[in-house]
Amino acid sequence: MASELGMVQSQVYSSLKRSEECGLYSYEDKRVNKVALVELIVHAVRFLIPGTLGPRARGIPTAWAHRAAFAGLVAGVVDPPVWPMVRRYDDLSGLDGVVDGIAVAPLHEKAPQAAMRDSKLYELLAAVDALRVGRARDMEMARDFLRKKLLAG
Repeated sequence: MASELGMVQSQVYSSLKRSEECGLYSYEDKRVNKVALVELIVHAVRFLIPGTLGPRARGIPTAWAHRAAFAGLVAGVVDPPVWPMVRRYDDLSGLDGVVDGIAVAPLHEKAPQAAMRDSKLYELLAAVDALRVGRARDMEMARDFLRKKLLAG
């Protein structure tokens, strides 16, 4: 899991232990409490990890600029929110590509790299960013999207 997320093993272990302490994860069952996770994300993430739109940057589209997660949405902001590029990425398969937009700090510094390796994770992270920096309509679409994706099955 650590290598897939681009994190060190100790960070993943600490995160799982904290998640278990607050009822989001069962270490014994190796299961995520999906209902609790969705409730935390849709109601608290914008307060716990607030996002702000920064200066113009070149980067990977996120929030409502992610085409798959927000198909059909016409954003009220002309420039799309992006995770700013820190270095040149060779493989952008599964991503919307690199565009000019307004910078948004990702949830974690390794989130863009992890999203590059997993298009489903990218969709989820983009939806979480819509909760962090979006307007009411964007946030409602993101809540619906996250509930559908995380509670399905």
